[in-house]
Amino acid sequence: MPTPCSTSAAFAEESLAGTAPVAHLWVIVERHGPFGADALKHSGLPAEMRDALLSLKQAGVKVLLARPAGRHSASAVGTPFRVWCAHPATGRMVSTVFDRAGDLADLDGPTLAAGHLPAWPSAASPAFFVCTNGRRDACCARLGRRAIVGITDADLWECSHLGGHRFAATGLLLPWGYVYGRLDAEQVARILHDARAGHISLDGLRGRSSLSPDAQVADIAARVVSRFRSPDDLAVVDESTTGPGLVEVTMAASDGTRLEVWVLTEDQPTATPPSCGAEPEAHLRRRVVGAVREIARG
Repeated sequence: MPTPCSTSAAFAEESLAGTAPVAHLWVIVERHGPFGADALKHSGLPAEMRDALLSLKQAGVKVLLARPAGRHSASAVGTPFRVWCAHPATGRMVSTVFDRAGDLADLDGPTLAAGHLPAWPSAASPAFFVCTNGRRDACCARLGRRAIVGITDADLWECSHLGGHRFAATGLLLPWGYVYGRLDAEQVARILHDARAGHISLDGLRGRSSLSPDAQVADIAARVVSRFRSPDDLAVVDESTTGPGLVEVTMAASDGTRLEVWVLTEDQPTATPPSCGAEPEAHLRRRVVGAVREIARG
């Protein structure tokens, strides 16, 4: 029996840092029932819903389907349904409930992609979405469902494919766009608990989706060695290439401190399959070179 892709990646010690999908605007649509291998095309969506979501995706918006965590119907449930729109860079998220699938056509892709959210109510609390899309990859179903077992939380949802299933179980924390990997149930509960307190849990963190891969690595490294835990504590202000594969990332902290991190991109020593059943492929990895440099405010 072939080795699961997540097992191969873990055995090869592939780093999680810097592997979050880059996405500047997320739209999450509640849709009960099974997720297809291509969630927007193969999940039995009404034609008007499918076409509206594909249009958003074409405009550069990251679109997921979601259902409440736990037991769910084998058939899709229709309206009414909840929709979230989140802009990770600003930590803003709005949400509403639609009565008709055709209501999604009112969302304009280019406007959303530019960071302009609809005039909906602000979401009352953070939300965490764990990928359980087994028709996309077996590891997502097996490990994703294991990561939510026994957790009863209105802010915890199952979702369609997040990307990086070899890092399953994967999860997305909105509104900030923090993406996680190799999750277990204890981590999921802690991530939600910390998020409600305004803190970012660092265990299993792959990166913030609004940042480049290099900046994701730098952001994590700076938080690990510093006191900065709030999503708003650090902001990337500059990325400069200083050598082959080497990027200097400069961050400004909320207290006026500046931090500098050097990130090196290199080949991962061991090829691993990107998904279950696929042939091993070469991957890049990013790591911090030297120490995080903290420059006190002058």
